[in-house]
Amino acid sequence: MARLRTNQPMRPLETVEEAEAATIDSMSAELIAAMERRWIVADAATAAAELATLAARHGVDEVMVSPIAGSYESEPTDAAPGREQTLELLAGELDAAGEEPPGLRRRTQT
Repeated sequence: MARLRTNQPMRPLETVEEAEAATIDSMSAELIAAMERRWIVADAATAAAELATLAARHGVDEVMVSPIAGSYESEPTDAAPGREQTLELLAGELDAAGEEPPGLRRRTQT
C-alpha cells in the first residue's frame, strides 16, 4: 500500500527477509506509521476482542479481515501460509469462545 500511495513501482509482495533488508524513505515511513495505527496486530484472543470492540464502536455487525502476513523465502511463492494461519488462529479463537463476541458476527462462505 505504501508503494501505491507514494507512486513507487508496484511489485509482488516481498518476502519477510526482503522486507527486513529493505530501506524505507521518510515519506513511506510516515505513511506506514499512519496506517499502522489502524491495524490490529495481536495474538488471536486479543485480535478477536479488538475486532468486536471496533465493530461495536462503529455500530456494524460485520468486519472484513485482510491479513498481511508475509511469507518467508523457504515457503512457496504461490501460497500465503502466514495469511492462512492468521485466519485459522482468529477463527479458532472465535469458535473457542462458543459465542459470537458482542458486535461481531462470523460470516461463513457459501
